[in-house]
Parts: sequence; C-alpha cells; structure tokens
Amino acid sequence: PLFLTALCLAVFVAALAVTVGSRATAEPAWGSRLGGLVWAFSMLGFAVVGALIVRAQPSNRVGWIAFAIGLAVELDTFAGSYRDLAFLGHRALPGATAMAWLAEWAWVISLGSSGIYFLLLFPDGHLPTRRWRVVGWLGGVGMAVAFIVTAFLPGELTSAPYLTNPLGIEALEPLLRALAVGIVLL
Repeated sequence: PLFLTALCLAVFVAALAVTVGSRATAEPAWGSRLGGLVWAFSMLGFAVVGALIVRAQPSNRVGWIAFAIGLAVELDTFAGSYRDLAFLGHRALPGATAMAWLAEWAWVISLGSSGIYFLLLFPDGHLPTRRWRVVGWLGGVGMAVAFIVTAFLPGELTSAPYLTNPLGIEALEPLLRALAVGIVLL
C-alpha cells in the first residue's frame, strides 16, 4: 500500500515538474495549469485513502478503486502537462503524441470509477443487493463506450484542439459520433 501511494505521489511530482518547466508556454486549451495541479493534488487523497483501506482490508474493492481514481487523475495530469510542454512549448519530446492521446481519455477511468463503482461498492466493497449488478454492468459498458469514443474519434483532440487524434479511425466516425450522443443521453 505504501508503494501505491508513493507511485501516485511520484506521478504528481513529475507532473508538477513538467508544469513548472512549461511555464513559458501558452495556457493549455483545457484550463489553467494551476487549476489542473490543484485538482491533481486534491485527488492524491483518493490514493492515500485507497492505500489505507487496502492495508487494512486487501479484499475490499473500494480501496483498490480509490487508488485507481487517484492514479488515473495523476496520469492524466502528467500526460496533459507533458503534451503542453511539447506542443505549446515547441519542444521535441519523445512520446508527446502518445501523452496527448492518453490525456484525451484518461478522465474516463477516474470519472467512471468514482461516479459508478466507488459509490456503488462503498463502504464494504460489495453491492447493496444483487439487483444492483445491472447498474455495475451498465456502468462498465458506459465506460467502455466512452473510452472507445474518446480514444478513436477522428479529428481534433478535445483536450488539445491544435492536434488531431493519432489513432482516430475515419471509417468509424459516424458510429463513434452516434455512440457519443448515446453516452451523453445515458
């Protein structure tokens, strides 16, 4: 459990270092750098709480989900900061396009895990009743569809409109746009 918390903290510190290193670049498309770092710092709490729960009760899924939420936010913050340093800071950094792609969809993990599974399984890691399984399955389907849409929709990246999606699939664009509307309605 200490390793898990240290991992999240290390990713946060890396994001902080990259953000400070990119201070001379233009502000990112998604908002302010400071706001992103404050958000990422506050989400370290999920990782710490998750590690404490896992330490006390390793079989409790809520602890693992809390850790996953914290790690996903930290990875998203790092990927977005790295992307901005590379593209807005006009620096040739290895893997910048991959980081831009990761920053495009990493929010699905943190938002889906916190909004669905953390609440659904809280506090003991089990569903309230068996009838709640359908909610869990629908949540999983929703997260999978949200990932597919954000990861493979061709065109501009919503988190970086100055880039096009490197893994966008032109042939699937009508289907992906329809799925995007379906996710919003769900």
